[in-house]
Amino acid sequence: MPKLKRSLSPRRTFPYFHPHRAGRRLKNMLSLDDPCWPTLRNAYGESSGIPKLLREAEYLPEDVGSNAEPYFSLWSALCHQGSVYTASYAALPHLVRIVEENPAKFRWTLLALVHSIEAGRTSEEAPQIPDDLVEAYQLALARIPSIASSLLNGNLSELEIRVVLAACATAKGFSLLGDAITELTPEIAKRLLDGGIFAD
Repeated sequence: MPKLKRSLSPRRTFPYFHPHRAGRRLKNMLSLDDPCWPTLRNAYGESSGIPKLLREAEYLPEDVGSNAEPYFSLWSALCHQGSVYTASYAALPHLVRIVEENPAKFRWTLLALVHSIEAGRTSEEAPQIPDDLVEAYQLALARIPSIASSLLNGNLSELEIRVVLAACATAKGFSLLGDAITELTPEIAKRLLDGGIFAD
């Protein structure tokens, strides 16, 4: 299971996000068959292998243990220790699509990866999104609140609820809040409340 914790980077506004487009379905994603994938970078170099991992993710295998595949390899390549890459931006719409198409078979680690990619993009060290990937990336983020609403109607665990809420916050431009939500386990919440830091 991937760790959700990452350094809290300063927010960098996404200049292409237009909330009025939120009702549009995902489109213009880079096809998994597109020959451009090898020109994109991930943590280990060129990204010709990323489409295969995304196709494997479409089958939504069980996410058991920290090394479950294809999730472990997707995390390692696309959000390595909080760093993101041009292939991360191309993959994010596919991750959102997989989650949206399978609400009854929710794999929280995919939506957590979406959150972490967008949060990582706000780092000053992150690469810019290539122009031909901007629209699909933008539309994918715009879909997250609607996807979250559908997921929250289901029977989610505490961890799954945290991931859904974090993804919503980050998709709306509040990546620091999203990061905080991912870390707010019941144990940490209890310590914060018992410590009186929210007292008047």
